[in-house]
Amino acid sequence: MANLVLNGDFSSSGDHWTYQSTNFYNGTANVSNIGHIKQTITLDAPLKKGDTVQIKFKVSAMYGSPVTVSVSNGSYPAITQEGEYDIAITLTSDMSTNELTLHFQASNAFTLDNVWLELENKECTPKDVIQHGDFSNPVEARKYWTGNNISLSNGKANVANIGHVQQEVTLDRPLVKGDIVKLIFTISDLYGAVTVSLHGISYPSFTTVGTKEIAWVIPADHTTNEITLRFQASNAFGLDNVEMIVCL
Repeated sequence: MANLVLNGDFSSSGDHWTYQSTNFYNGTANVSNIGHIKQTITLDAPLKKGDTVQIKFKVSAMYGSPVTVSVSNGSYPAITQEGEYDIAITLTSDMSTNELTLHFQASNAFTLDNVWLELENKECTPKDVIQHGDFSNPVEARKYWTGNNISLSNGKANVANIGHVQQEVTLDRPLVKGDIVKLIFTISDLYGAVTVSLHGISYPSFTTVGTKEIAWVIPADHTTNEITLRFQASNAFGLDNVEMIVCL
């Protein structure tokens, strides 16, 4: 897929970017003083709720505050460490125009480089691979969901005392680097935080209730077609309406 970001390596300083409190040096963008930098990308058509964009970038020289990354109608939890990132953002609502804005911001300072954005590959068939994600039938759900300190009642999984609940899924093929896996789920009765992981890759913790829509970019080829989705409690929470969408 092509990079839709223009001048993502900042070799032409700030061309094609809109910015505040930002200067450019040696092919990087240096953002400071509650500054931001953004680029508006014109797509062939507006994206819809549930569509995903993949974003790659490098963050360095951070000073004390997280970097927020967002696109029109979607965002990613704050970036708290320097490094190279390959993330995915799922839109939570339909776009009203075909202009997608990619935005980076921090309350202090950071350096940005090597920005890449592409749309998800839709030349495949999306499939929900989770079994009994609504927990409506506890007897059947227990055949697929395992863990500790869990009970299934009232149409959801109730996890307590630093417990976890997980499901191992067998796919039609192993995932490969660059595949995108989408996840939809609802958290309720939350005390503390919930960590969600897929095949050992963790997503930033959730500390609020509600329906969540997230996505992972697979960082390396898998050697098996079995993957494990896991929800871990720091205290207790309720889980319901789990869907994991894989495009195979």
